[in-house]
Amino acid sequence: MIQLNTDTSNEFDALAVDLTPMLDILFIVLVFFILTANPALHALKVDLPSKGAEQADVVTTPKQVHLTLFAKQQWAVNQQIFTDWKKTQQAFSHAVHNKPDIEIIIATEKNASVERFLEIMSFLKQKNLQVAHIRMDAMPH
Repeated sequence: MIQLNTDTSNEFDALAVDLTPMLDILFIVLVFFILTANPALHALKVDLPSKGAEQADVVTTPKQVHLTLFAKQQWAVNQQIFTDWKKTQQAFSHAVHNKPDIEIIIATEKNASVERFLEIMSFLKQKNLQVAHIRMDAMPH
């Protein structure tokens, strides 16, 4: 502690708090934060192959099957369009084969007949399949 030798010291000077140790700790903490605030970032450069992407296979299986009913005599299974209902049934059955956790999404055009929609629902009931979603918003043309 730094003391001044003066002849005019009074009894209140003896009760004053010495802030020197607290300031020492504050400066040490300040230096610590300054040194650790901007750590050096380490990066590893990776060269990805530019050829061979066309030979890569998709690893994941789709979790959804989209069955679309168009106003014309057309259906689609995952955007593959069919004009024959039997072929649509075969493609759909193949898409959901041995996939118990797959979601089935049905989308219909605004002008599609209700009779054909009920045909789809009855086909799904025969296969013991539950529809996850029926898409009600506008479909892109």
